[in-house]
Amino acid sequence: MKIYRFILPSLLYNLKVSPVVFLNGARQAGKSTLVLNHLGEIGKDGIDAVYITFDNATQMAAAASAPETFLSAFKNTLVLDEV
Repeated sequence: MKIYRFILPSLLYNLKVSPVVFLNGARQAGKSTLVLNHLGEIGKDGIDAVYITFDNATQMAAAASAPETFLSAFKNTLVLDEV
């Protein structure tokens, strides 16, 4: 069952007009689920997004050791989770 999130239209709009969008909220509120469930919609809106989670130790180590190199490897919109 998908739960409609009232923040979704604002999130999609801000992804179109801003190079950085920060989604913040309480623990276990559904932030990661919201993004993962709507990456397809983000793509439909012309935003080609790549999802990276820093729960993955390899991704976290790569970003921590060489942040500019890590970020420059991605040409698409980048979703960073668990920052």
